[in-house]
Amino acid sequence: MKRTFLLIVMAVCTCIAHAETTVGTGVPGISLTTQKKPGIYMGGWGNIGGAHAEIEMNGMTGEFEYSGIKRKLKFVSYNKRTKILVLNEYDQRGRYIGKFVGHYEEFYVPEKQMTCMSYQGTFTNTKGKKAEFMLYYD
Repeated sequence: MKRTFLLIVMAVCTCIAHAETTVGTGVPGISLTTQKKPGIYMGGWGNIGGAHAEIEMNGMTGEFEYSGIKRKLKFVSYNKRTKILVLNEYDQRGRYIGKFVGHYEEFYVPEKQMTCMSYQGTFTNTKGKKAEFMLYYD
């Protein structure tokens, strides 16, 4: 329950890499202050290579879990024009495992009055093996 709540909070508070973070007033479009923060903020679930997966990014670092395996993530880059997000994955000891490269997009859904996200692409490990992934929050 705590993890699900955190994923929901992270997804609602999502901001794109190097985008402005606003302190809200509760009124759409009106904010008190803005501040530049590097990285990406998101949370969601989906699948990788057919296995259930969850992702959580809190700026420059995050976590990825699939099939009961937990990995650490590090933000590499985000291109606002192409919407390509690159994240590196590491095991719990800090050894590099591979790279996520995919299309990351946020969109507002008026019916739900919330910001949703999708991140889909290809994960490539150090041996060159590839797995398709699709992660989202809606």
